[in-house]
Amino acid sequence: MLRQAGPDVYDSWWQGKTKWTSPEIKKAWQTWGTIVADSKMVLGGKSAMLATAFGDSGNPMFSNPPKCYMHHQASFITDFFVKANPSLKSGEDFNFFMTPDIDSKYSGAVTGAGDLFGMFKDTPQARALMNYLRRGRSGDLGQAGRRAVPDKKVTDYPDTISADSAKALTSAKIFRFDASDLMPEAMNAAFWKAVLDYANDPTKLDSILTSLDKVQADSYK
Repeated sequence: MLRQAGPDVYDSWWQGKTKWTSPEIKKAWQTWGTIVADSKMVLGGKSAMLATAFGDSGNPMFSNPPKCYMHHQASFITDFFVKANPSLKSGEDFNFFMTPDIDSKYSGAVTGAGDLFGMFKDTPQARALMNYLRRGRSGDLGQAGRRAVPDKKVTDYPDTISADSAKALTSAKIFRFDASDLMPEAMNAAFWKAVLDYANDPTKLDSILTSLDKVQADSYK
């Protein structure tokens, strides 16, 4: 959505102002569908997409020989890789690249999530915890641990993937938070179900989007 239709449409969409049946939204689904609907593009095809836990879906890349070569996920997925395959070395046995641009007008667009910390009772213990969380594992404000920090002053990361993930944030020309995270709970839940419904049968896209319009009309009141 962001790379294809741009930030204005993207914002209007998650804010509930642009309908799911609009041409821009439908086109985004169809673009994604060129991969989802092609059994050669997804290991195991439809049945695997619907039955595989997301944390396990990248593991076939590390079988011998590999059963697939690329996996689309957020930066946190690397923890799942290493947990399932303890001998893997980040940046050596696996690495990443950003999703390519679709429309050059929106070059450098990045989506992501964000962690926020809130202190509800001001005590020495609470302050100590907040300081620990904001400093990372080393206790140094300049070292972020494995979290990607949108601050150019933070440069000390434990591996190249964490450092390059941070660079993607600090160099982004357009940044938006994940749209599903920003939607009302009912809309978010319907969106996730629609993703599975579409993977199961891409020919039902029109009815899926119409159903999402109905949820949108109720959940944004």
